[in-house]
Amino acid sequence: MSPLELRAFRDSDESVALRGEAALATSPAPFLLDYDDSQAFSTWVGKMAAYERGDVPEDRVRSSFLAACVDGTIVGRLSVRYELNDFLRDFGGHLGYAVLPEFRRRGYAVEILKAGIALLASHGISPVLITIRDDNLASLGVAERCGAVFESSVINPKGERMLRLWLT
Repeated sequence: MSPLELRAFRDSDESVALRGEAALATSPAPFLLDYDDSQAFSTWVGKMAAYERGDVPEDRVRSSFLAACVDGTIVGRLSVRYELNDFLRDFGGHLGYAVLPEFRRRGYAVEILKAGIALLASHGISPVLITIRDDNLASLGVAERCGAVFESSVINPKGERMLRLWLT
């Protein structure tokens, strides 16, 4: 397998990113964080760059939203939160990841999650909290392959049972 690269989304990623957003429209987590199709994609790219600098709305924390690429092709995405507010501490965690449907079952989710853990470790953050809906068996399997340790389950504001897991 070619090495996975994480990088910021670019304006030139618009078509694949919007295709990913449409493909995951019915999933619990969107492909794009805080994307509003009434805005230009370049505006969203700028907003994600601002979030990485720490220029965030009051209910957000400094974060990175990264394209996961293999051989220059976007196969998924990773969201990284460098701190946890009350909501993230209870229901969201430090990392969120997704793999585009056409690239699933190739090991990319494990690679994306491992890369996120390493990125947070490089910022002095360990252990790492992730949360997974209890019916998302694929994501739970990914977390277990990365050494996740179950802490507890909670009910989120949508009434969904979330598993809280820690990774080092």
